[in-house]
Amino acid sequence: MVKGVSNPEKLVEKIVSSLNDLSGKGPSQDPEGTSSKPNHELCIREIQEKHLWHFSICPIVLAHIVWLWYKGKLSTDMKRSDLYGTLLKERWSESCDKRNSSSRSKYRDIISTLSEIAFAKLFAEDENHTIVFEIDEEKNVTFESQKTASLESGIISRTNVPGESPQYYFLHKTVQEYLAALCISKDILRCCLHIKITYQNQRRESGTSLSEVFHFLCGMNSKAAEELSKTMNELFTDFCDREGYSSMAVKIHQNEIIQGQRELERGDNTGSELCLQHIYIHNFDECVRGDKKATALERYYKTNQSSVISLHIRQGNTKQALHLGKKSDKNVLNLRKFKGLKYLHVDDTSFKDIKGLNLNHLVECSINFRTPQQAPRLTSTFYKSDIKCLNRIKTLELSNLTDLNWLKEGSEREGIIDMRRLANLEHLTKLKLEKLPHSDVVNLHELRLHTLTISFYELQQAPQLMSTLSALGTCQNEREGIFSHLKVVHLKHIRMPEEQFSRLSQSFIKAGGTSLDLEYCSIEQEDDVPQLQNECEHQIVSYDCKPSIELLEVTITVEEFIRLIDHVTRCGQSVKCTLYVTTLESNHAVEQPAFPILVPQPISADYTTVLELSGNKMCTEQICQIVGRINQLNHSVTLALSFCTEISDEYNPLRNQMVPPPNPSQDCTKHIEIKYMNISEPLFWYVATSAIYRGYTCEISLCDILPSKVPSEDNLYLPQMAPIHSPAHTAKLRFNIVSIPHDVVERLACQAAISAHVVECVLDKCYVGPPPDVWSLKEKMEEDPAIQIEKFKFEPNSDNPNSLWPESYKADKTWDIRFKAKAKKSALAESTAEKPEVTE
Repeated sequence: MVKGVSNPEKLVEKIVSSLNDLSGKGPSQDPEGTSSKPNHELCIREIQEKHLWHFSICPIVLAHIVWLWYKGKLSTDMKRSDLYGTLLKERWSESCDKRNSSSRSKYRDIISTLSEIAFAKLFAEDENHTIVFEIDEEKNVTFESQKTASLESGIISRTNVPGESPQYYFLHKTVQEYLAALCISKDILRCCLHIKITYQNQRRESGTSLSEVFHFLCGMNSKAAEELSKTMNELFTDFCDREGYSSMAVKIHQNEIIQGQRELERGDNTGSELCLQHIYIHNFDECVRGDKKATALERYYKTNQSSVISLHIRQGNTKQALHLGKKSDKNVLNLRKFKGLKYLHVDDTSFKDIKGLNLNHLVECSINFRTPQQAPRLTSTFYKSDIKCLNRIKTLELSNLTDLNWLKEGSEREGIIDMRRLANLEHLTKLKLEKLPHSDVVNLHELRLHTLTISFYELQQAPQLMSTLSALGTCQNEREGIFSHLKVVHLKHIRMPEEQFSRLSQSFIKAGGTSLDLEYCSIEQEDDVPQLQNECEHQIVSYDCKPSIELLEVTITVEEFIRLIDHVTRCGQSVKCTLYVTTLESNHAVEQPAFPILVPQPISADYTTVLELSGNKMCTEQICQIVGRINQLNHSVTLALSFCTEISDEYNPLRNQMVPPPNPSQDCTKHIEIKYMNISEPLFWYVATSAIYRGYTCEISLCDILPSKVPSEDNLYLPQMAPIHSPAHTAKLRFNIVSIPHDVVERLACQAAISAHVVECVLDKCYVGPPPDVWSLKEKMEEDPAIQIEKFKFEPNSDNPNSLWPESYKADKTWDIRFKAKAKKSALAESTAEKPEVTE
């Protein structure tokens, strides 16, 4: 079963050449009318002109199309069903009409039998036996009488394994789907009901796998196609109700129906209309241009609106509205006729209002205005409706809607949003209120939400909201209160003191299986407030979903930044902490804080801490402190730095004692990854020596390692110590597209050699400069018996430099170097290495 070829043009050339070697002539002629042998370029051009080149992704079908072209059997804009019908008829003619066996079987009878088999197997209860299957020949007497001719035609094939029943399969899956469509066209209602029951009970997917059968059917029988389109929409609705709405899935579903409509229109079925109950419109104006330029999507949008189940409009503009009437309505989206809507998504719209929205059937309602809007007609809909009419709703998302007074009950204070009215909606699990012109949210605890997004238009303290979310402070390893159901929280434009953020982040980590995202928030220092102590150290929580903390463009004090990483790395469970474009604010009046030294910890089941820092500005000391903290930990850690800016200072981490973990674990692994950065030489050496002596994996890509301005012998003291990791943990250093001084490579090899254990080092497409001295580097490395050079090759690269490549990287002078240090101390390296003033 061939799945694809890398060069379909070459395949066409080989097929045409082989056909030319056979007797007979093809369809092409020279200008004078005399016959000439066809050429592959003409074949490719005509297949493309007949709109059949998309079959090039399927080499088996492409080969048959070339064969039909050679025989002059292709027509312009050929329906898919006609193409496959011609293909099978020609196979039969070539394989069976000339054999004696064909006299006992007629083509029409065999195709009828195979179509029944194709349908039964394609929509069998066991999905694992739909393509390769068994046929009970005793029960299927018709197939038994036609088996020989079916196999001779090549439409169906058989494999025989000794001791097992024969296994059958069709020429290609699309051939089976074509034959299944033939079966449906003969017994529409029975087959569509069988498909629906099979998918609802066994497949439980959206019905996208029916697309090929559906497209074949559109070219065979318009009534059958209409019925199957209804079934596909029902299956897709069931899928949305079960798995949740997906805009990507809707676009795929809609595209299948529209392609089917085009297939219908290739025949005499222009009056037929397929069913499309799930509509996605990327540009609203393009869908309401007028009847003269009507598109298939526009027709679906304008007709049968009462049957539409889901409607997704993105980037709507204000030039047109669905129902043109009063001029004042030109900026209003009118949904009056969409009575059965269950899923409404209006994204990034410049409409000023929405009218006619029916709330009774809504399961998801997401409305995102491009700019702040009062939207009086939309809010009037909410005002006039009993909140119980939203009893089916699971997701409610509103952005840039300035009037939310319809949520209020009683005499609430101005500027405060009260959630009590929504507490009556028992199925509401996802709530998003963005760009709120308010100052706080209260009574959130009365809702049973799984996902919450709260975004204010400007920075707000929102004390009651924050108090509710950080109320877990005294819970011990149990999901209590709001955390018994809340899993994902996204907050934007909130100011909070350090103590409140500490309590909030620790609450989410304690709860386990939760995610906290802060965006454009400010974490500020507060005078005379006692700092919250870490309260959940070594509390292993066994949740499948691991907690995560993410900060995006958040301003945070250095003290709280260190406190956060300290807590994340020693809380006793796997946590992912991500900080993007974080602004660190220092208090210059006090001494800069450092990570506390870890006290001995009990050995427990291994877990992994993931730290990702991207786009942050940090001084050398701060980055080294993070790496130093990793050195102390006795569990697995992954540290990723990308697009960060290192602010060089006079800090030299190698002058300080490198403290090993109190209880080194033999099972934990450490991984450091650095991308798209300029790295100072002190930082590089601290990371590299940590990796070498502790058995880390270290990957550095698309970076500049900046040479120190001070001679190395006066600036850096590289440690010389015994390895403190398991011999099984081979230290692995990988450099990819890195600009690195040759003396740094030399000292790196030296450190690997004196480490007394295996160190693998790979430099892939690295600029090691200056180039004239690189060969002398190779000679020095070869003199050391502890170093084994596996590759040392100059690889000139003519590619144009990428804008993200290191500034000093020279693409045309790159080296590929691979060496390994043996697990044996090198006398030569020991004699040439510096004697550090540092001890382990």
